[in-house]
Amino acid sequence: MSIKFDSTDKLNADVQKDKIFFNNKRISNVILNGHTDDNGSYGVILENMKIRNLTLENIQMRRAHFKNVAFIDCAFVKVDFSYSKFENVKFIRGEMSGYDRQDNFEDYKTDFHLVEVDNILFDSVEIGKSVNINFHNGIVVMKNVKVVSSKEKSSILLGGSNIHTRIDNCIVKNQYGLSIIGDDSSACITNSSFINSDIKVQGKAAWIENCILSNSSTPSTSTLVIKNSKLNTVSVRGAGRAEWRIFLVDNIYNNPADTTAMSLPRAKNKIKGENAHVYLYADTKIPGTLVVNGGNVNIFGAEIDNIFMIQQRLQTYSASLNLQNVIIKNGDWELADVRQGKWENVHIYLPVDVKDAKFGKIIGYNVEFPQGPPWSNGKLDIVNSPEPLEFDRAPVPTLEELGLAQFWRKNDFSVEEY
Repeated sequence: MSIKFDSTDKLNADVQKDKIFFNNKRISNVILNGHTDDNGSYGVILENMKIRNLTLENIQMRRAHFKNVAFIDCAFVKVDFSYSKFENVKFIRGEMSGYDRQDNFEDYKTDFHLVEVDNILFDSVEIGKSVNINFHNGIVVMKNVKVVSSKEKSSILLGGSNIHTRIDNCIVKNQYGLSIIGDDSSACITNSSFINSDIKVQGKAAWIENCILSNSSTPSTSTLVIKNSKLNTVSVRGAGRAEWRIFLVDNIYNNPADTTAMSLPRAKNKIKGENAHVYLYADTKIPGTLVVNGGNVNIFGAEIDNIFMIQQRLQTYSASLNLQNVIIKNGDWELADVRQGKWENVHIYLPVDVKDAKFGKIIGYNVEFPQGPPWSNGKLDIVNSPEPLEFDRAPVPTLEELGLAQFWRKNDFSVEEY
């Protein structure tokens, strides 16, 4: 059933009288914006409602205010909610999409631009083409959400600033994943797939577990934990601040042998290099090329096809490269700049190019060359230690220690039937 409105005031009055006013309705081609004066008055105001089977198409509903509202099995096609405020709003099932982009890029998308939130839930929603989601200053939970557009890079799972997000069982492929800025941000991501889709999150902490990351980049939070996940051609990001820690734990690296398996972070200056730490707890094979850029890199228990180091090209250095129980099949280290390192139970095969490489003091214990000295275009001197070495095996922080477990137990949405 299609309905029309004369004004937002008339709509708000009708909704006040009838809480199921929107059920099984279709609204299209109408402007229902709030005012733009200094008072910032809201336009459409919805409160304490469960709205079922509503379709909105080609609607401007800017500066709306929704409080305690659930949209159940609803469709949003080219709907503009920009500059609105959502308090405890839920989207259950249903779908969102925009129109195909035009050459002038005008008014084609479903848009949640600069929407202020406190709690918002997306559960089993399908996001199609041309959807922009951009929330601020609240808590966002996304479960069972798919970004399914066939148009590459036209939609995003979630963007915004200063939001804490919980992502579970979501799938993003060939679209934007997360783009979240602000120091007061965090992310806990489980059982999800990001394929050709970056996960850009700033802030305090991010946790990724039981996920698939392929041709993707990771959060750049102060602390990042990625564990029990499948990684393929992943760029691991360091935080844009003086200190950060990255923990890669019990992951599977399933990339083809002739590709870049993973790129470890670049440290942009001496301070960041000295106080940036990567801990790769592998106990597995890493096929392809592992690119080591900067910071203090610690690798434990890995068989690596190739290690590639280009610090000099990046105008930075690796503060340390520490290896324990590591096999290196070959390497390109001609532009390396590594200040120090400790290597124990390390086997290095040939060839390893060390032309123009810069290495500080490397202390070794049980470093072996099964095919003979592997160095080409130079030589790397290793100072032998008569006894085993001590390593910085930093414990992996827990969800509780990162503040994420307590956060979600307190604020996560309860299970409800719709």
